[in-house]
Parts: sequence; C-alpha cells; structure tokens
Amino acid sequence: MLDVGCYAVQFATLVYGTEHPLKIIAGGHLKDGVDESTSTTLIYSGGRTATLLTHYGVQLPRDAYVIGSKGTLKVILPAVQTYPMLLIIIYLFFMLPHPSWPL
Repeated sequence: MLDVGCYAVQFATLVYGTEHPLKIIAGGHLKDGVDESTSTTLIYSGGRTATLLTHYGVQLPRDAYVIGSKGTLKVILPAVQTYPMLLIIIYLFFMLPHPSWPL
C-alpha cells in the first residue's frame, strides 16, 4: 500500500473526511519489493464501505466512484491529482413510462 495503494486510500479519506474505518481488510502481492496489486475494503460506521483496487500488472480504469443512496458520482481519470479539482454534478429527473402506456 506504500506505492500506488496510497492514492486509493487518499481518495477514500477525501470521501469520508476525518472518520476512521472501524475495520480494514486488505491483501496484495509484492513483486521485487513493490506492491504490484492490492485489494482493500475499509468498513465504516453505518455499514458504509470503501473498496480499493490497485494493480501495476494490468490496465485498470483510473476512475473513482462514490456510490450512495442519492446517486453515483464518477471522477474521471486521473482520480488523484495534486491540483484543485472541479466537479460538476448534474441531476436529471424523468418519469419512467408505466407498463400500461403505449410505446
């Protein structure tokens, strides 16, 4: 977690603020002393979780998602950056057709 894994932990910290996880479950694989892959679940109060995946050996998407009861926020790559990030959130509401309505 000391190499690429720290960026995923940093993003979880941005989401949960100063709250610390109640439990951490983590695994990974070292190659030549470097964390080639990590898989981590941070468990917070209220059943909330952060699931973190990193890997040097395969091309994973570099996006980050925040999924909650009111919707999903996708942060497009790079998910972690050193300069200020502008997030634009647009809410769209529309009626789904009733099954009895003609198409």
